[in-house]
Amino acid sequence: MDRKYLKEYKENLSKLSKKELKERDLYLRKLALGEIEGPPVGYASIDKPWLKYYDEDFVKSSIPYDTLYGYVYEQNKNNLNDVVFNYFDKEITYDEFFGKINDIVKSLIMNGVEKGDIVTIGMASVPEAYYALYAINKMGAIADVVDMFGNTEENLKNCINETNSKVLLINDLVLGNVMRIKDDINVDKIVVVRIDESLPFDLPNLPKIDYVDNNLLISWNNFIKMGKISDYCDYSKYNIFGSDVPAVLEHTGGTTGFPKGCELTNNGLNGQVWQLSNSPLQFKRGEIWLGLMPIFASFGLMGGHLAISQGLTSVLVPFYDPNELVNLIEKYKPNRFACSPAFLEALLSDERLNDLDISSIRNPLVGGDFLNIKTERKMNDLFRKKDNNSYITKGYGLTEFSAGGTCNMGGDLNREISAGIPLVKNNISIVEPGTVNELPYGEIGEICFCGTNNMLGYYNRSRETNEALKIHDDGKVWLHTGDIGKMDKDGYLYLTTRIKRIIIRNDGCKVYPPFVEEVIMKHPDVVECSVEGVRDVNYDQGELPYAYIVLSDYSKDINKIKEEILNNCKRDLPMYSIPISFSEVEKLPRTRVGKIDHEKLKSDANELIQAKNVKKRIKTIK
Repeated sequence: MDRKYLKEYKENLSKLSKKELKERDLYLRKLALGEIEGPPVGYASIDKPWLKYYDEDFVKSSIPYDTLYGYVYEQNKNNLNDVVFNYFDKEITYDEFFGKINDIVKSLIMNGVEKGDIVTIGMASVPEAYYALYAINKMGAIADVVDMFGNTEENLKNCINETNSKVLLINDLVLGNVMRIKDDINVDKIVVVRIDESLPFDLPNLPKIDYVDNNLLISWNNFIKMGKISDYCDYSKYNIFGSDVPAVLEHTGGTTGFPKGCELTNNGLNGQVWQLSNSPLQFKRGEIWLGLMPIFASFGLMGGHLAISQGLTSVLVPFYDPNELVNLIEKYKPNRFACSPAFLEALLSDERLNDLDISSIRNPLVGGDFLNIKTERKMNDLFRKKDNNSYITKGYGLTEFSAGGTCNMGGDLNREISAGIPLVKNNISIVEPGTVNELPYGEIGEICFCGTNNMLGYYNRSRETNEALKIHDDGKVWLHTGDIGKMDKDGYLYLTTRIKRIIIRNDGCKVYPPFVEEVIMKHPDVVECSVEGVRDVNYDQGELPYAYIVLSDYSKDINKIKEEILNNCKRDLPMYSIPISFSEVEKLPRTRVGKIDHEKLKSDANELIQAKNVKKRIKTIK
């Protein structure tokens, strides 16, 4: 199919009604299943081969059109005695949950918050964070979810001032950080919530922070009392809903500048959890959800909304520590959880693992960063060893797409290395980088998403928004992810790397770090690795690959291991892709949400290059 005909084809698709598009998806499903005959055109966004994995009723159904609060209420209004949260063994029912939400709505109104205003939530994953999230949503305001624990002061000031947030809700443990910037932020009220606010007892080893309520600071209890002054509140005049109205601002990592606030919609977040809950993963009411990821990470926000809306009991874990996973599994016997690869790596290295009962766990969701094949296989082998039919359920998404685009579905639908298939209402296109031209199956290009999950844009960042959201030939808005990958004919996505991680040498050759990492990981002594681009000291421009390796046993001959790795690279990689050096480290640095901190590794590598005489080695490899 030539480029001109493909463009005309997509333009014709853009003229179809919603009903016609549903009928077309059902036709494509039958085509992919072989129930009818007809050749595919060879482009993922048109063929949608992944539809064959979904039931016909699911394909023709519609995403719920509601607010976040409305969706959660409708899903649980007939099960008010079910437990929504287990917080340090204190159980909170849905009935209490909805009552707390109503109290907060009244208090926000008493503090001058109106529909369309922005309220900042700077809390860990504590019950009050979720009460506030849904209260803000119920009254038609916008929840700005910010990491107050790991961000720099400059980032925090920028995030808060950029939105003109009226009220800031924080945990007591970050009060000191906030007080250092209080004169530089424009908020009317700072509400302070103790980490153990929901508990009938004090948590041990927590510092007690005393402060006096004043015009700026107010305790959570006094904030709630303000709302209880009035018994009447006309919620209807505050409620607002529309597909083009932001519900949540969730921030990007900010590793290369100030974090950007992604404007996520009710439809996008509801659609994400609705697609997962109706998928072959089959989440069930009453299952135990282990809430490991913080609410200020998009993966954590999505997981929390999924559990609450589908009637799961969330064991909330406010303190983000991968090394506690064994203790949490042993105590709570969770059925489900979502985590980054760092959690699995910590779990698999725990000496107590052999005696751990994991029979309750079903297909844990893993995302947020690349999962190396050794970790995936070790965890799946552990499931088999313990007679558990589950698989690591890898997915791929990003904050700009409400955290979820593709997912493996467990069982026969699980593929090693692959990031899975698009969720049923998502569409995917692999395009030639820097263009909107779609590439056929098997070709490597930039991953683009289209669907309800798309953000509206970056808050107050029109230039960055226009770079990320582009109109394609089908007339629809597509998110350009900045990630590189390919699709196969069965509808499975395979990630290659970030565009920003591609290493471009002085001679123009491109090095894809994951391809190099895959070869390095073949060595039995390598547990983990990361390949970064460092400045080519022989030229004024261009970069060369530099490898960090984590070894399983540092008592072995490390120079011999490095030599073996280098020989593997020479055998399996083009000469221009071979790392110029290998540095062994005890562990790779991670960001607050468990991703490998590539910016730090890259910076450290450049410093090492300056300190070492590597010019001769570089010339030899060239």
